[in-house]
Amino acid sequence: MQKIFIIVYFLFQCIYGINAQKVDKRTYSLSVLKTYSPESYHLIKKMEELSNTKVKGLMIAGNDDFTKWLSGSTKEDIIEDLGTAVHETCHAYTFRHPLITQAVGFGDDASSFYVDENTTMVVRHTDVYNSHKMSKEIPNALRTMRYEVYLNPKSIGLSAQKDGAYGLMNEWTAYFNDTRLRVQLYDYYIAKSKKEGVEVMLDYISNISSSMLAHYEFQYYHSSIFSMLKKTNRQYIEKL
Repeated sequence: MQKIFIIVYFLFQCIYGINAQKVDKRTYSLSVLKTYSPESYHLIKKMEELSNTKVKGLMIAGNDDFTKWLSGSTKEDIIEDLGTAVHETCHAYTFRHPLITQAVGFGDDASSFYVDENTTMVVRHTDVYNSHKMSKEIPNALRTMRYEVYLNPKSIGLSAQKDGAYGLMNEWTAYFNDTRLRVQLYDYYIAKSKKEGVEVMLDYISNISSSMLAHYEFQYYHSSIFSMLKKTNRQYIEKL
């Protein structure tokens, strides 16, 4: 009986384990990004260049290894988590790029919003209107799990709240880059489906759905706070 179990296990590994072989996270990830999402590839490489940087004697950024956001070591695991890695790297870039490049005065509050290799918008912060204050303006029908995470309840240290429109833009930019990568992986999934079957495209749909909804959700939050400020606190808009 034990021999039969060993044989069955061996056959299972031969049939299903081929595509589950472990690969080097960094090498495989960069290869995929360079092929399918040059914008994401440049973001990762740019953040690595900015790591371990001192400004006026102070360490601004540590060693930001994007692979820490990749939970598994198989190709499938890496593809599934790549969007998260790009998302979190985008946050690090937003906070650290202005200081490291000294695009603004040292000690000033600012954000760098990454779009692509040739476009980064560096924005100096003016007085902000805490995003939590507009939470009641969001209709109940539009309150998803991200509403509970980013807008309500009140959080002292959460950028999406304390940095107002800039914090919401920070999240929107991260979800934008996250979603763009996932969409750009379409050709990867098409090629894979030709080898493994059309059901692979269900993985693609699953991979993009949540991130895409979040992208549009933060676009809505960002427009909502400006709409509210126009009616009640125009002084915040005039300073932008």
